[in-house]
Amino acid sequence: MGTNYYLRLRFCPCCGRIDEHHIGKASAGWKFLFRVTKNIDVNEWKGETLHYAGWSDEEGIFNEHGDKVSYDDFWEMVEGRQDGKSYKHIYGDERAWIDENGYNVCNYDFS
Repeated sequence: MGTNYYLRLRFCPCCGRIDEHHIGKASAGWKFLFRVTKNIDVNEWKGETLHYAGWSDEEGIFNEHGDKVSYDDFWEMVEGRQDGKSYKHIYGDERAWIDENGYNVCNYDFS
């Protein structure tokens, strides 16, 4: 079992709509697995995308239980898992790989 993390952006106070992007998953004994797309990579997650200071209470980094997580706490958790097992050894380079910074990344949907 693990915990998924999401970035919530562009909250509409009128209708309550919000855009949610899957950042990745933390699982016991494993490195954090980042979910990347052709438009968002780990450098984007580590940069301004996650560190934006103008978030409302409804926007920011959230875990799957709905708890808001600070940027610093999120990265402390990610870095604390860097000694874990790698997903690359399970899926190979096509489904998951280790990026230039040593982070596990994948380009497929998972829960």
